[in-house]
Amino acid sequence: MRLSFRQQSLRMKFVALVALLLAAISLFLLAFFPSELDSLARASVEQRGVGIATVLSSAVAPALEFDDAARADELLRGLASTPGALYALVLREDGTPLSSWNASAAPPTKELPTPPEKEPAVLSSEDRIHVVAAITGRTGTQGRMVVGFGLQQLQAQRRSNLLVVGLVSGLLFIVGLGLTFLVGTQVVRPVERLRLVAQHIAQGDLVEAERALGGAKEVEQRATEFGASLQQRDELEQLAGSFALMLTLLRRSSHTLQDAAKRLAESTGALNVAAQEQQVVVGEQARALQATQVTAHELRQTADLASQRAKAVLSVRRTNRGPVACGAGLERTRAEGAEGVGREG
Repeated sequence: MRLSFRQQSLRMKFVALVALLLAAISLFLLAFFPSELDSLARASVEQRGVGIATVLSSAVAPALEFDDAARADELLRGLASTPGALYALVLREDGTPLSSWNASAAPPTKELPTPPEKEPAVLSSEDRIHVVAAITGRTGTQGRMVVGFGLQQLQAQRRSNLLVVGLVSGLLFIVGLGLTFLVGTQVVRPVERLRLVAQHIAQGDLVEAERALGGAKEVEQRATEFGASLQQRDELEQLAGSFALMLTLLRRSSHTLQDAAKRLAESTGALNVAAQEQQVVVGEQARALQATQVTAHELRQTADLASQRAKAVLSVRRTNRGPVACGAGLERTRAEGAEGVGREG
């Protein structure tokens, strides 16, 4: 499954963008430099042909003036040792040839331009150039010098230039791409490490965050040096120092929270112990209160029983024996009630 450009890593985005830039530069080199070199080479050949034609026209002027074809042929045969020379013609003022060298390679004289008085005329084609120079003798004799040069060497040089520029462009692209990958790796590696640190911090794992940043000692050193050397570091180093300072503060806050939680746990334990002790005391008091209530209830029952017996005895004594017997029975009843209370107590 192909990933979109946004889903690629930062290093791949950087390498891709620089690769596009290098490809554009390489294509520009391939499109511009070969044609430019070809134009310069063609201009150089034209200047060379103009120079040769000018020199020959000056040398052939006396032969044209005296209609000396042999002398003109001798001068034209000297072009055989000139690289790229194809033909040469010496034409009279009416266009008839006075002398020629390799005339079969020459175009029809009607197709050749008429040169101005001072500067030679140049006629270019795909594979050759034609230079036409005016010949003026001392006596006013007029004529034309036509020299042709082939461009086969120029075409070979063009192919060589294209090959060289292509090799240079390809080498530039490969070397630039490799350097871009290395630079991207060096630039993205600290960012990737800081991303891991932020991820561990988000997960609450400060130990792994410190390990990803180089360890606890490295984090402490970075945090200490962060404020002192802030102006002497680049952006990535400043960002790493900020993360180190943040980790240090988080570690201190974590220790503070742990100490507070420990003290809170100790206080909670002490409160639990006190509550348990208070619960025991309350339980004992409740049992004592319940025992007191039971005793009071028994005393009340005993008193009620004694009162009922006393009432019964009095009623009997009054009926049967009179007041004396009644008094004796009352005393006896009270004695029995007191004895019963003593036994129950």
